[in-house]
Amino acid sequence: MKSPGPGRAYLFDCCALSDFDACGDGILELAARSLSIASSQLVLAEWPSLDLERCAAMGLSVVEETEEQLAQIIEPRGGLSLPDRAALAVARAGGYVLVTNDRALYGVASTEGIDRLWGPEVLAILVENGHLERRRAFSAVKAMRVGKMGSTRSMTQHFIR
Repeated sequence: MKSPGPGRAYLFDCCALSDFDACGDGILELAARSLSIASSQLVLAEWPSLDLERCAAMGLSVVEETEEQLAQIIEPRGGLSLPDRAALAVARAGGYVLVTNDRALYGVASTEGIDRLWGPEVLAILVENGHLERRRAFSAVKAMRVGKMGSTRSMTQHFIR
């Protein structure tokens, strides 16, 4: 697994936010407190349970898209949703590591040279850094909709050793 290095910030897309929040057990809050995590306003607009107040309370930064980014975002791109395009534009411009559990978005980010991680890889970083117990990480991976990436079993075995 590639580690983004010290000081790098992670930009969560809609799928990653949804999956981390759906894990329950405070996993999203733990990740936000332990790592530098952000999301864009357009991505957050798709996830109503994460309002600005909750984001601030957990330490999740909210990035407002610039006019230049908005111009890129409104242009349709082969099967990517508006929030996906927002995540790409903000990650590219801000030098963020894009965190997603969406195979299509991961592929486009790869093609465009944007650093990226699967959600379970972030869990593995939390385990490696002593912020998350291994058993909680296993439970979180199982709760994520990792079917878009591959089988839950292979994701669990690959990312959480």
